[in-house]
Amino acid sequence: FTNTKFCNSSIRGRFGDAVQEVDNVIGSIYAAVEKAGVADNTLSFFTADNGPWLQKNLAGGSAGLFAYGKFTTWEGGMRQPAFAHWPGKIAPATRSQELVSTMDIFMTMINISGAMQYLPNDGRIYDGKDMSDIIFNENGGKSKHECYPMYGGAINDTYSNCPYNSSDPKYPVCSGLWAIRCPIANYSGHYKAHWVTRNTGGQIAVQNPPLLYNIDWDPSELHPIKNTNKNYDIIMAVLSQKRQEALASVKVVVNQMLLGQKSEYEICG
Repeated sequence: FTNTKFCNSSIRGRFGDAVQEVDNVIGSIYAAVEKAGVADNTLSFFTADNGPWLQKNLAGGSAGLFAYGKFTTWEGGMRQPAFAHWPGKIAPATRSQELVSTMDIFMTMINISGAMQYLPNDGRIYDGKDMSDIIFNENGGKSKHECYPMYGGAINDTYSNCPYNSSDPKYPVCSGLWAIRCPIANYSGHYKAHWVTRNTGGQIAVQNPPLLYNIDWDPSELHPIKNTNKNYDIIMAVLSQKRQEALASVKVVVNQMLLGQKSEYEICG
């Protein structure tokens, strides 16, 4: 998706042209912020919503060493770079290897702006965490997330039209939560388990037994830990428990995507 002004403006093809345009747009925004004299009081975030669109080949971007891309719960589909900019508050050219979520932006802004008292006090769960310690390099600069659940579909309910019943081997597809990564006490690195996977072509597969990776040692997810390994069951027991806790925290609501397929909700019928 590139404005004609930037067509053939880079040596990276269509994707490079799009990056050139994004760079231009961001530069224009920052110029306006500086012109307004509010640069020192403006916190900016820049990130992406998912990995590369692999069906577009080189025009869809690259996940680098990570596996697969958009529409998947592999690292290439879930991980993106991010930047935070605030003159005088965030030290220039600093970098963190901590993982955060785009959902963390909401809670970070709420805390920085002192707006916690305005949030509804009704017991609702906020998935995001305040990442101020990371962007300001305070208190060790660590993420407040223990685990990262990764969803590949809607949680099974009366609205999700799951094609499998509970006795079907493919029923885990309908859980929605296909993978999770967590640190494991007394083990080095973070571990990630896949119960369900999707490949570039969109084919979905239930992994039985689940695929298990040490994601710090094997970020490309090329070498699954064998289920015969003496540590497999120990690690999977922890990850399975964390997966159940994550699922239990989700309040099931009407699937908005499926509602959009109904004619009565069409904007232009």
